[in-house]
Amino acid sequence: MSKYTDAMVGALTSRETWDNAAAAAFASEHGLSTRSVVSKILSLGLTYVKADKPARKTDGVRKADVVRAIEAALSVPAESLAGLAKADRAALDSLLRVVG
Repeated sequence: MSKYTDAMVGALTSRETWDNAAAAAFASEHGLSTRSVVSKILSLGLTYVKADKPARKTDGVRKADVVRAIEAALSVPAESLAGLAKADRAALDSLLRVVG
């Protein structure tokens, strides 16, 4: 037994294209999950436009480079700060600002 009534399928097929916002609104209106609505849209062969993934923020500097810069700023041997490479990038950047 389908969760989707004929009226709901009719409402889905009445739109030319769907996106995540429209699917979420339809889901909220009918007590369904957005994922379920997107699956139904695709199973009906309707056009669904995926949201663009946000661009990754990168400055081209690796965490290992930041750790080496911290080591240089503190004038300590590399092996003494080996565990820093596992730290969060934001924390490493903050530490470098303080010591550098």
